[in-house]
Amino acid sequence: MSVHASRAILAGVLTCVYTPQLFAQEKPERAGQAEIALQGYYIGGSQQPILDTSGVAIKLQSFFPKLGLLQVNLEGYSGQNRFRPGDNYVDLSNLIWKSTRWNLSGGDFRIPTTLTTFHFNNIIYPEISVRGGRVTARRGRQKYTVFYGLETLQAGPRIPFRVSPGQNVLGASFQYAASEKLEFGVQFLNLTNGQSTNQYAATLKLPGREFRAANIASAQISYKPLKKVTFFAEVNTSSVQRPAATEPDASFEVPVSRKQDWTREAAAVAGVQWDTERVTVRANYVRQGAFYMPIAGFFLGDRQGPYAELRYRLFSRLELYASTSRYENNLARRADLPTYHSRSETAGANLRLPARFSASGSLTLLKFRSQGQEVFQNSNTKNQLWTATLSKSIYKHNLRLTYREIKLSLISGSQKQVSKEVEDTFQWGPFVMGGAVRLDTTRTDQMHNTLFGRGSVQVRMKRVTAYGFMETGRDLLNESVFATNSLNSTTLGATVRIGHGWNLLGEAFRSSLTSQLNPAHIFLLQGQGVEVPSTLGGLNQWSFFVRMTKDIRWGKGLERSTIDQFAAESKPRNRVCGGVCLRHR
Repeated sequence: MSVHASRAILAGVLTCVYTPQLFAQEKPERAGQAEIALQGYYIGGSQQPILDTSGVAIKLQSFFPKLGLLQVNLEGYSGQNRFRPGDNYVDLSNLIWKSTRWNLSGGDFRIPTTLTTFHFNNIIYPEISVRGGRVTARRGRQKYTVFYGLETLQAGPRIPFRVSPGQNVLGASFQYAASEKLEFGVQFLNLTNGQSTNQYAATLKLPGREFRAANIASAQISYKPLKKVTFFAEVNTSSVQRPAATEPDASFEVPVSRKQDWTREAAAVAGVQWDTERVTVRANYVRQGAFYMPIAGFFLGDRQGPYAELRYRLFSRLELYASTSRYENNLARRADLPTYHSRSETAGANLRLPARFSASGSLTLLKFRSQGQEVFQNSNTKNQLWTATLSKSIYKHNLRLTYREIKLSLISGSQKQVSKEVEDTFQWGPFVMGGAVRLDTTRTDQMHNTLFGRGSVQVRMKRVTAYGFMETGRDLLNESVFATNSLNSTTLGATVRIGHGWNLLGEAFRSSLTSQLNPAHIFLLQGQGVEVPSTLGGLNQWSFFVRMTKDIRWGKGLERSTIDQFAAESKPRNRVCGGVCLRHR
């Protein structure tokens, strides 16, 4: 258990102990709520022992009219005879002092890497999860943030505890909204990689991105000179201290005498958006080196190329869209790393027809070329995907027909997959039921036809919400050239409002997956003297999740309107400074 988590839990316990005494001194307009949860997650299978993660979570929100909004979250779990902390934090927001609004956070919190309004979907700016401390100050249109801590990552789906990859994060940012048209911000990050004993840290090391420490400075600007036009730009510079060649994990040929050398790298993003009622155009160009935002658990950099998309509403019932991109990696041109070139084009349309019919279709072309590795030396693939959908609402039914065709041009030859699917969703009172059947056809040297089905049911009553999902069949869409997959999965769950603030959630999941060698290639491999079993692997796994919660409210309860009202009433007033009236928001 880390020092930051221990301090956060101690502060939370003290807050829970002394909160009732504070309430007794407050005015009747005080408000707050709390949630206490007990939960357990269990997973097992035919080839693995039963793993369990169970524990307690306490979440408290208390509103003090003269102080601000206090939030405390405590999570502690036990799994495989080890204590594992979850999200533990104490956060005080909207504290007014010196005509400035302060937010104080200790424990687990999130740091965004986007500093202005952003409009592009092909560029990702993740949030950094940090366990440490953060101070945020807002004064007028200005926002200042300082933070420090240890980066954390969620261990997995349904697994509430967090693990650390051993990366320390120190940073500061400044954001300024000069007007509704102009925003800009700057951010500085210092990342240092230490030693981590958890099993996830080793999997996060990527070739060409090992480093001891990195200093990253970035600036972003969003400018809207016209009502329909927006420009965005980012510049980024990184200084990275690479590991010495004598270290076990070193991947750079750096002389010992230069092991303290720092490598500098620059990156830039530029984009424009034009948005009207009928036409939307977005275009950008990115150049990001391997050490662009080298945050553990993410791979954001090492690419360059243009991207553009267009949406045109020809009339109220018809919309056309298209997009294109062209990217390449390995900007440092390292001989020991592969170089990939990708190019994609997509075009499609959405159409609303009379009699409550709707149709859509799209075509995607993808070209991929790789160089630099012996296995994929000068390899080229040309793939094509096109999809057509027709849907119709009839009484309480929603019918949908889908046709999908995939053409793959691979090293071993060409392959064609065709899918035809019929789906119906029916709603009757509190019940919502759905089902689909898909016929998949694969054509290589031989033709194979398989059926894949799925069904779902959901019921909502006064206190109970229950649901179930089922999938079964041979899934050709997730099939590779060398393996075929047979999948059977079932999910059952329910939420029950017991009363007096008590709620119960339970979910059970069972899945079996059998992966077999593709019959189209078994004779090819065995003809080359390779002894290959027909069954490559299998998975038979189950899991069960249960969570019991208790909601507690005091005062007027904590609604969003209460917070907004407090923010308006506690807003710093105008003050005269040097004969100029300044408003601090």
